[in-house]
Amino acid sequence: AVVSTQSGHYGRGRDLTIFGRVTLIKSFLLSQFVYLAIPLPKPSNTFIKSINTFMYHFMWGGGRDKVKRDITNHPKIDGGLSMMDFNSFIVSLKVKLISELLDDNF
Repeated sequence: AVVSTQSGHYGRGRDLTIFGRVTLIKSFLLSQFVYLAIPLPKPSNTFIKSINTFMYHFMWGGGRDKVKRDITNHPKIDGGLSMMDFNSFIVSLKVKLISELLDDNF
């Protein structure tokens, strides 16, 4: 409920390009979850879906998706926006932690 309420506020009235919005999502929103995502269990699918919905709602300025989400996740060189899926983000944090724990120099 909080996510959907705030998405309307942040999704409108900003003169940002789509690349600027993706940068804000990756820099500010996803960074807020790094500290919590590593030690805690994986969030529920409902929570992950709500965060993904919020990110894409903000990215498109409060409107419908204009490009398929899986295409926006592609690198810019391949025609994507280098956007990040929240579920993939959480999994990558956990995999990185495991690889660091298995490293002898950790």
